Amino acid sequence: MNATHWELRMRARYLIFIVAMLLISCSSYAKMTGTVVDAETGEPIEGAVALVQWSAQEGIPGFTYWERFMVVEAVTDKDGKFSVSAPLIPFGKRRVVVIYKKGYLAWRNNYIFPDLIRREKLKWKRNQVFRLEHFTNKHSHSKHLSFINTALSLDVTSKLEQASLWEGKFARKERELYREKTRGKGAGDYTERDVWKEIVYELYGEGREVDDGVIRIKTLEIPKKLKEPGTRDINRGPGSGYPAGW
Repeated sequence: MNATHWELRMRARYLIFIVAMLLISCSSYAKMTGTVVDAETGEPIEGAVALVQWSAQEGIPGFTYWERFMVVEAVTDKDGKFSVSAPLIPFGKRRVVVIYKKGYLAWRNNYIFPDLIRREKLKWKRNQVFRLEHFTNKHSHSKHLSFINTALSLDVTSKLEQASLWEGKFARKERELYREKTRGKGAGDYTERDVWKEIVYELYGEGREVDDGVIRIKTLEIPKKLKEPGTRDINRGPGSGYPAGW
C-alpha cells in the first residue's frame, strides 16, 4: 500500500466522520409545536409564554448539581399556537417546560399546581394541546411564583420573568402576613397548609366553609397541633425541589 493510497483512505474516513457528525447534530434537534387553550372554554390563549430550559448535571459523584445550559422561549399567537426547536435530551440532562399567562395557573411538565400532583411524562412532539386552568382568589401568588421558578434559572430579560412580575407585590404581602402569623410559634403549633389558607382568605376574601348550605367564616386563629409528629407529604420538602410545607 503506497502513501498516496493510504492518505486517500484516511481522507475518506475523515470525510465520512464529518458527514456522520453533521447528520447526528441535525437529527438531535426536534421541533415541538403546541396550542395553549382555556381549560373551561377551549378557546385559544394569545400571548402565553412557553419556556423550555435544559440543565446538565455537573460536579463529582456525591456532590452534583444542575447547571442551566440552554433556554428557549416562545409566545403564542392569536390562535394560541407556538413552536420551539431545541435539542433532544441526551444522557445526564433534564428538561423543564413552563407555560404561563396572566390570569391562569402556570403549566409545568412535572407537577400540577396547587397540589403538586406529579404529571405524566411530557412527550416531545408536534401539535400538543396545553390546557390552562384559571387563577382564582383561592390561590396564593407566593406559592404560584415558587411553583413557576422552581429549578429554573432566569434573568430579567426572560419573557417568563417579565410576564409573571406583576405577581410579586401580592407574593410579598402574603409572605409578610405569613411571618406575622408564625412569629413565636413552634413547628407543632400550626400547619403550613392551614396558615396559607388563612392568608388567602384575609387578603382575597376566600376561606369560607359551607355547612348545611350556610356559609360561615372560618376562625383566623392558627390551629394547634393538627399535624401528627413525624408525618410529611409525599413529594414535599427537602430533596423534592419544592419548598417545605407544600
